Amino acid sequence: MLVTLPLQILAILCFTLRGVLSSPALFAQDQASKEWKYKGEVFGSVGLGRFYHGDHHLGSGLEYGGGLGIRPFSRGLRGLGFEILFNGLNFRRAWGGGYSYDGKMQTVGGDALYHFGRSRTQLYLVGGVGLLNADYTYVAPNDPNYVEKSKGSKMAINFGAGIKARIALRLSVRPELRLIDTTIGKGYNWSYIRFSVALGYHF
Repeated sequence: MLVTLPLQILAILCFTLRGVLSSPALFAQDQASKEWKYKGEVFGSVGLGRFYHGDHHLGSGLEYGGGLGIRPFSRGLRGLGFEILFNGLNFRRAWGGGYSYDGKMQTVGGDALYHFGRSRTQLYLVGGVGLLNADYTYVAPNDPNYVEKSKGSKMAINFGAGIKARIALRLSVRPELRLIDTTIGKGYNWSYIRFSVALGYHF
């Protein structure tokens, strides 16, 4: 009895010590299991957009978009990603006396994103360059025969911020605010502000 008791106590101490030593590893494994890891993403979005020429508001409307993204890196660069985005807007603005703008625009571009953190909800910043195409008309009611048409394409830069929130194993929602601007170079000074919510599929 006197011999077995110390052995029992020693066994209990060893078991306890093993648990204490292994707990950091278990914690790390638990944290790793909660990390959101993916290499690719496809997404589609809907939202609201406002289109401008300089400071002049040309119209607002429902916007739509879609794209494909990759996150090819790990470790220190795991937050960096790249994507190709297409989106469009049908816009209209009418005011007193029958004056109106009516048109559409589309953009396509390549962007870089940086995601903060590893959790299932990640803030990100985005910026890139692409092409903006617009086609719209201006109608002046005091001259029924006068319709001014504007059409063209320009290089555009864009920047914005958003949140990706994982809602299922491979699905996420993605609210985002972005500004697209063509002030570079000569010609039309168009800008476009969009707030959208996307559904993404990750793989």
